Amino acid sequence: MKGLWLENGKLEYLQDMAKPRAAENELLLKTLCTGICGTDVELHRGYYDFTGVPGHEFVGEVVSAGSWHGKRVVASINIGCGRCAYCQRGLANHCKAREVIGIKNRQGAFAEYLTVPSKNCFVLPEEFSNHMGVLVEPVAAALEIVEQVKLTGIDEVLVVGAGRLGVLIATVLASFDLRVSVLVRTDKRREYLQSDTINIVTSVTAETYPLVIECSGQASGFSSALAAVKARGTIVMKSTYKGELTFNASKIVVDEICLQGSRCGPFAKAIAWLQENSLSALTFERFRFDQVAQAFSCAEANDVYKVVFEP
Repeated sequence: MKGLWLENGKLEYLQDMAKPRAAENELLLKTLCTGICGTDVELHRGYYDFTGVPGHEFVGEVVSAGSWHGKRVVASINIGCGRCAYCQRGLANHCKAREVIGIKNRQGAFAEYLTVPSKNCFVLPEEFSNHMGVLVEPVAAALEIVEQVKLTGIDEVLVVGAGRLGVLIATVLASFDLRVSVLVRTDKRREYLQSDTINIVTSVTAETYPLVIECSGQASGFSSALAAVKARGTIVMKSTYKGELTFNASKIVVDEICLQGSRCGPFAKAIAWLQENSLSALTFERFRFDQVAQAFSCAEANDVYKVVFEP
């Protein structure tokens, strides 16, 4: 099969990759559409130690025999051992032996085929385009904030960082009747934030927001979040950071600020949210796997919202 292989930060297009075989309780999927996200860009830059096929935002058609055959599916990306205390509590994303599709010890969707446990798969509604299906995973990550933080008494929120995930988070939170502000440093993302319920700001006012979502993955972004959060407020950290992060820990203690790490979220709720809310303003650019250089160049330039491979 054809696909992309990542090794030592270098992505190579290959035409003779071995087609995977589904093990027991797994499905063989034919990749229909797969998106490039910030994590994939960081993998390409060598920020994470991963060798294999990347790609974790995807829509696939089940080609295995059985009741799933022919269905379009998306898949939650964390695959736990199924036996540990975390897995028994439904927290496979914290299993110490977990595999993560396209990120850790598991081949991803930047290839014509991949295998996924059936328990991780969710059927995509017929009315969804493949592009909307690619957004299920990041929308789920946005909804995880609502799962983790009690919104009772919170009426205003600041999102720091207007990248792809930041745009989705702002849009999702606005649907929960919150006044959402987004800290935007450049003009490239403004067009995706045109909404009566989303306010664009270019600087932060000290101790203004009870809830701040940090999506920049930059030390400067975290500093802005820390400056903007009210005493006894919450900062949700949605991005990982390259290297160590230095900050004023005394302010965390004195102002009794809660730091909440946040990663993957509920797929079923993400699909339901997308059925009720429109993301039609988002733009997509399509590439083949053999156009990998152009695709990643486009993704890093941020000229379109989402870059996808369509094999």
